[in-house]
Amino acid sequence: MKRSAVCKAGAASLSVLYFLTNCALVGAVERNSIQSRKNDGSTTVFASLPARVSTTIPRLAGPAVAAPLPDLLSRLPASLGTVRSVARQATGAAVVYIQDVHKNEEAQRRISDAVRALIDGGADLIALEGASGPIDVSAFRSSAFPESARRAADGLLADGRISGAALGAILAGREARVIGVEDPALYDANVAAVREASRSEKNARLRLDTRRRHLSDEKAEAFSPALAAFDALVQSYRAGRMGIGAYAAAVAQGAQAVPTNVTNFLEAAR
Repeated sequence: MKRSAVCKAGAASLSVLYFLTNCALVGAVERNSIQSRKNDGSTTVFASLPARVSTTIPRLAGPAVAAPLPDLLSRLPASLGTVRSVARQATGAAVVYIQDVHKNEEAQRRISDAVRALIDGGADLIALEGASGPIDVSAFRSSAFPESARRAADGLLADGRISGAALGAILAGREARVIGVEDPALYDANVAAVREASRSEKNARLRLDTRRRHLSDEKAEAFSPALAAFDALVQSYRAGRMGIGAYAAAVAQGAQAVPTNVTNFLEAAR
């Protein structure tokens, strides 16, 4: 029984450390990215390709990009984001995949600036999620009152009516095609699934609470005092009663070996 408890404790420790280093801390970095950008008062630095990527990429042809990939990415100020990876495509087309926080005006404005820079740098096609088929922004771009059109588009972004990518296409110095790439049938099916799940949420939460109580009773019978204390720590973090910094410090304190990225995080959080 003691050996079983030790094995359980070791497995739980390894599981939490894996979660901490591969999920929790990664999420914390993503959540803090907007604030860190806001606090960055340095001068503009332009993005560059990762050192491991050859810059001898041939000129890319086709409707997606008219400029070579290194030239295209060099148009992006580093303050707008990070180039995570670059991969060659057999078709020769370049795809710049932009990820950021949804429903956050600051993040969407940075996407707008990035898309605008890419279009001005040679990108000819902007593909958007949440829409299907061609998206016509010519009414804004060809308005006889450009300043009013710009302010109207800016207001739509502030109200969450258009995305940062759409605003970037409107404000860019050159024209680019904008299309929605969602499959309407799959999109509608996903919306229906979310609505159905929301209707059954109350009953699902009741069933989940019942299962949690049963699990808590089983833990009380099976866990050793040390494992029970460790589990209480984990549950406190998951319930939001403990911050990521305190949680990381507590887990690291009981670990035999602490990964370097966790140590760096703890030092930065002090």
